[in-house]
Amino acid sequence: MTGGGQEHIYRVCQGLPGHHFVVMAGRDGPARGRFESLPNVETRTGVLSPKTIESIAPDIIHFHHLRPLLQWYFRCAARSLYPVVVTVHGLHVRRYDFQRNPVSRMKSWLRRFLENKLFHHAGMVIAVSREDREFLVDEYGLSNVETVFNGIPAVNLTSATATEVLNGLELPGAGLAALVPARFDFQKGHDILVKAVAHPILDKHRNRIVFLLAGDGPLRSIMEVMVMRSGVGDSFRFLGDCAHDTVLDMMRASDMVVLPSRWEGLPISLLEAGMLGKPVLASDACGNREILENQRGILFANGEPESLADELRGIIEDPSILEGYGAALRSHVLTEYSLERMVNSLEKVYADILSR
Repeated sequence: MTGGGQEHIYRVCQGLPGHHFVVMAGRDGPARGRFESLPNVETRTGVLSPKTIESIAPDIIHFHHLRPLLQWYFRCAARSLYPVVVTVHGLHVRRYDFQRNPVSRMKSWLRRFLENKLFHHAGMVIAVSREDREFLVDEYGLSNVETVFNGIPAVNLTSATATEVLNGLELPGAGLAALVPARFDFQKGHDILVKAVAHPILDKHRNRIVFLLAGDGPLRSIMEVMVMRSGVGDSFRFLGDCAHDTVLDMMRASDMVVLPSRWEGLPISLLEAGMLGKPVLASDACGNREILENQRGILFANGEPESLADELRGIIEDPSILEGYGAALRSHVLTEYSLERMVNSLEKVYADILSR
């Protein structure tokens, strides 16, 4: 499934052409062909096993998810033979923190217990944000942590096809088009956005903005039903899983980008919005605020539809308040989150762990 984590791994492979990568995923999906188009990449699917690792004979194993890391340490007796790097894509807030019941509290404790144990066994743990690094050091007491910020390549601000991708979407003539580039799951907070758009304070303004939902996922059908039952069907366009270049073109043609996530690592979509100079409205969640603080974007109270609705009303009533945010964010992204900076830092991590 298309998403920020997959895009991050793709950029790593693309940005380090002198290294050979075997990209493994639990199951097949639309991104596989894109990875296989890179000359230094081969792909495999299925469960991580000793036999698979022996056939690959890697110099380094780089994990991007807790589940395969857990499989590795519990199933592979030869695990000590291979240096392990783990990248943490958002850590210290999870689903359980939003579910107030004893079972969720137990699951949260269990997850943090496992993370603590597993990360201490890794050769290196990479945090993609300052907040995650602080959590790993302060809460887990890790000393094997490096911060490697997500990075993206420079892209053209304009595209010949940018406006064409919005044709046929029945957008309001004098209104706003807001892109929401995210897969449909609990983390991404589409339900918060739907509740905000259905809020009574937007009754007079709802026909002046349309949200373009680019992505797919397990909660898509549930969100479609929620939109219709809330009576705000005219305000949303469900576009499905879109190719990355198509998402960028939609971003170019949109007036703003909205990300109502409950938590993030360091979201690629916000970096791309910044690279394209687009203003962003996002939740005040870890990851988002690290990019958008200091007047580089507009933040609403995390998980609160009323706060999001209030910010949307202000933007709809006076779209000029968006001016300046895109330029400030672009300048910051170009300086702090370039692809070159990310891959150079990662290559140093690889060299360091191999030397040890």
